[in-house]
Amino acid sequence: MLVGRVSERAAIDELIRRARSGEGQALVVHGEPGIGKTALLGHAAEASDGMRLLRTGGVQPEADIGYASLHRMLAPVSGVVHQIPEPQAAALEVALGQAEGPTPDRFLVSLSVLSLLAEVATAAPVLCLVDDAQWVDGPSLDALAFVARRLDDEPLGIVFAVRADDATHRRLVGVPELSVSVLDEQAATELLDRHHPHRLTPAQRHDVITLAAGNPLALKELPHALLDGYRAQHPEPVPLTAGLQDAFLDQIRQRDPVTQQLLLLIAADGSGRRETVRAAAAALGVDDVDGDQLDDQIVDHGERLELRHPLVRAAVYHGASPAERRAAHRALAAALADDPVELHRHAWHLGQAAEERDEATATLLERSAQQASRRAGHGAAAARSTRAEYSVGPRHTPPAQMPAFALEMHPGLH
Repeated sequence: MLVGRVSERAAIDELIRRARSGEGQALVVHGEPGIGKTALLGHAAEASDGMRLLRTGGVQPEADIGYASLHRMLAPVSGVVHQIPEPQAAALEVALGQAEGPTPDRFLVSLSVLSLLAEVATAAPVLCLVDDAQWVDGPSLDALAFVARRLDDEPLGIVFAVRADDATHRRLVGVPELSVSVLDEQAATELLDRHHPHRLTPAQRHDVITLAAGNPLALKELPHALLDGYRAQHPEPVPLTAGLQDAFLDQIRQRDPVTQQLLLLIAADGSGRRETVRAAAAALGVDDVDGDQLDDQIVDHGERLELRHPLVRAAVYHGASPAERRAAHRALAAALADDPVELHRHAWHLGQAAEERDEATATLLERSAQQASRRAGHGAAAARSTRAEYSVGPRHTPPAQMPAFALEMHPGLH
């Protein structure tokens, strides 16, 4: 059962009720990756008893193949094509590769899809589910959007699931929308306990709930990182599972190279100080930090810039190549070099940028660790001491050479 989705389930249930009563409706369910759009389509499927269920979904490799998604949806009912008007049937058969002929008019194909679904619905109400609409090929999406705007008197329902802010969203204009928001803390805790009962300590549970920021997929996947030894106090973004990282990277990779570099700088910096990001960006030839049109993945707080979601930060950071991450850290270290208050961050960025044994960087990191320890910042001190060890090699320092607080905070070093 879905957790914490009362209003969303109610909207889906109402669409199904209306379709069953001959008052067709369509709905665009949109939200960030991992927010639960596919799970809501699953709820719709479970609630569709007595209806004819037709499903399709976008697949990236087929995004440029005309009518690929429509073919998957209509294949189970292709035998009904001969029951719609002949010109429409001929156009649809050519579009779906069932007959040869000149390229059919797209309006005629769209009209034929509406006629076909209406014909199928004479036997039982029809529910069509379209997942990952951002990857549905253009001709299929246009045909289904055409149908979705013309369901008033048909026993038909269509639900599209699409990522928020995707260009596909704009092609579905005129179709009612349902925005899927993050889970509140109570629902997030319930979902986490359901998928990971008795596996997490109270501190780990708190870390997961904080880092996931209400994203259901993250609540399911992040515990694997924490159970592998990651701590939320670590300055690097939390490592993601492949599926979670790819979900967020799909959006990032659509940005131009300059924007991607700016996003990586903000992700690697962590503090969000605009001056730091500006100086580092200038060193890399990026000058959009003060532009009026910052990317929508960036939240502008004036003197501070941050990525809109912790998982976006993690995906941007870990999705970059090692060389790209080192370049970002090198530029950030240079931006902080003359600020005595930022010795610890300057040292940490130098450590992250190191490619080989570097005695000077290791010494700086040890000084930073000693300062952090004096301020009772044991978690930060452990991370810096560990990085110092990596900066000078060998890769495995005997436990006796590691500071006591490092061993305490990183049991895996024993």
